[in-house]
Amino acid sequence: MNALLDAIGAVAVGGMILLSVMSGMYNIQVYSHNTKLQSTLTSTSEIAATAMQDRYLSALGLIPSGILASIDPDSLIVAASRKTFQFYAEIDGSVQLISIQQGTINGAGMYPLTAQVGGNLDFGPFNTSVENIFHFFDENNNAINFASNSIPNGQIKNIRSVRVDISFALQGLSQLTGGNRNLMNKIVFWQYFKNIYLLQA
Repeated sequence: MNALLDAIGAVAVGGMILLSVMSGMYNIQVYSHNTKLQSTLTSTSEIAATAMQDRYLSALGLIPSGILASIDPDSLIVAASRKTFQFYAEIDGSVQLISIQQGTINGAGMYPLTAQVGGNLDFGPFNTSVENIFHFFDENNNAINFASNSIPNGQIKNIRSVRVDISFALQGLSQLTGGNRNLMNKIVFWQYFKNIYLLQA
């Protein structure tokens, strides 16, 4: 009888040790997987944020001198909302309509961020996990209020800067449930539209 109890005890202890080892190995694999994804996400989101600043937003108000006389600085920004920013700027050698927008939620629970130049996709899509990325300010750094999530037409001409608040995301693994969980990298930056000041000087 004692031998049987000893055998049962040994099996139970061995099972617990084996379970602990397997659990530890799983956690290490999940951690390694998520670390690689987080590293990729950080690099990708920094590249995307830099592109938004340097290629698109910094171009607002940058108009070739040959057509400056026909440009009304107040008409450069076409639309501004919490999820969309449309404006005219010189890009790739010509003045084109640039549209940066955050789409509707997709099957992965993300909001795809894209940029179009002249109606053609030029950037993205990049997954973002939080809606409403744009916040607009006037020349005195006062926030311009939204009406139904958009800047009213009469206020668009007062936009002089934007704060962009983006949470880029990828789906990683959860150590607790074994399912998916979002890995995020939040980037916040400001862009001042100095070219508009220069046009109005």
